[in-house]
Amino acid sequence: MLDELHRYLVNEFRGGRNVVIIIDEAQNMPVDTLENLRMLSNIETSKEKLIQIVFSAQPEFEKTLNLHELKQLKQRVSVKAVISPLDPASGVAYIRSRLTKAAVVDSVPFTAAALKDIVRIAQGIPRIINILCDNCLINAYGCGEKVVSAAMVRSVAREFGIKGCQSFGLAIAAAVVALFAVCGLSFYQFPHSIEPSRFSTAPVTKVVVAEKPVRPPVPQAYIERVVQRGDTLAKLVTQVYGRADKGTMLLVKKANPSITDENVIVEGGRLRFPKVVGP
Repeated sequence: MLDELHRYLVNEFRGGRNVVIIIDEAQNMPVDTLENLRMLSNIETSKEKLIQIVFSAQPEFEKTLNLHELKQLKQRVSVKAVISPLDPASGVAYIRSRLTKAAVVDSVPFTAAALKDIVRIAQGIPRIINILCDNCLINAYGCGEKVVSAAMVRSVAREFGIKGCQSFGLAIAAAVVALFAVCGLSFYQFPHSIEPSRFSTAPVTKVVVAEKPVRPPVPQAYIERVVQRGDTLAKLVTQVYGRADKGTMLLVKKANPSITDENVIVEGGRLRFPKVVGP
């Protein structure tokens, strides 16, 4: 297998192409696997490296590299870059950019205060920003709201146990992702913050609404269905509502607390499908 890999790498090199292995979440890799990757880095010609390895990891990966058994691997790290959390302006620009990519150009489904709270609570970390935005939109749909308020953001954050910091400076001081390049990868400089202009955003209409507390939807009536052989929750939801998106599935699951796994429903059981209007 190594001979075959070597032939492939040589052919790519002769064709003027670089072979790069990119490993995400490298902090979860066993030490033995990391050592085997170091052995791969030995594949080379008399003048050039034939393979480059890039590790993308959380900051704790540096502790792993400091282990004695990985001393040789650490010595081969030629480039290290740290990506810091987004600052408040960049975080809001990031959300607007994602909305634009999703074809949301006429209006922003978040109040200005909600956008600021999302970035603050997420401490500028894109992954947590994504989680908050996604679940806020689902919550708004379930409550019949067209715009996510700051109160709703805080409610969702509490539900997921996400605690933001009051001072954004504390977040900027924490590194989010570390990139380690092995075997002579060209140097890339990662900015500590990203200017809002770096994101391409289409013109949007500013939406200003009064903040109001998040209230649960008001059920007007229930449609009951008996689960038949071959039924799935998604199938029944589609029959009742004509769709089975995340928001609709969430409404039905809330109306039926016995459903712990949407892929498992009991034949002969009765399910309630609420007709819901906004508060």
